[in-house]
Amino acid sequence: MLVEIKVQSLGLDRSSNTPVVILEEVDGERVLPIWIGPGEASAIAM
Repeated sequence: MLVEIKVQSLGLDRSSNTPVVILEEVDGERVLPIWIGPGEASAIAM
């Protein structure tokens, strides 16, 4: 089953000082945090 998602936010995990992107379902309530690298965070932020 495929689930449509969107980027909810892009932030920084304070405990590890690592960028994290928060994805959320378009028609739901679930969220998925994904820890990423600085290069990926810069590309998403553009």
